[in-house]
Amino acid sequence: MKFSLKMCVSSIFSDSRLLTLLAAGSAMAQNAVPAAPQTMDQTAQVFRLDGGNATYAFGVNERGELQTLYWGGRIGERDSVPAAHSNPEAASFDSPYTTTPQEYAGWGAGLFTEPALKVSFADGNRDLVLHFVRASPNGPQSLDVLLKDISREVYVTLRYSIDPESGILARSASIENKEKQPITIEQA
Repeated sequence: MKFSLKMCVSSIFSDSRLLTLLAAGSAMAQNAVPAAPQTMDQTAQVFRLDGGNATYAFGVNERGELQTLYWGGRIGERDSVPAAHSNPEAASFDSPYTTTPQEYAGWGAGLFTEPALKVSFADGNRDLVLHFVRASPNGPQSLDVLLKDISREVYVTLRYSIDPESGILARSASIENKEKQPITIEQA
């Protein structure tokens, strides 16, 4: 892995939901529903990718965080996905940042779960809180989402694509440091 001013990290989702999707991939390809283009509801800030017999949806909640909304069997083209909302605290010491299932969380703001990205800044600070900036289509089955740290010039571009026949989802992350000082990427 190369560390420099700009770093790219590519991965396919590694949780059990993808493993289930991969296991069903051949059956899904045989019975695949024709691909519909990705959908962006800019008003509700909900983004949706459809492929094969699968739908993946995520959105921006009222705090500016990117939040997973749905991943499962394909839903109808006219069916909408509700807007994202942060979850309430589960206990007095919890914050919505910890209880809300974020799509790509940075290590900061009191996050107690494992983040997607850990960095250390030149001044020793390790607080990274990523908020939504914008989303743009990158082809009929692909979407780019830009996130930015709330206080520093660190940007993450998430690129999503879904295979139109099997429904297998891929996500890659490109991390860009526009600070004057270098950062150390500890986990991506």
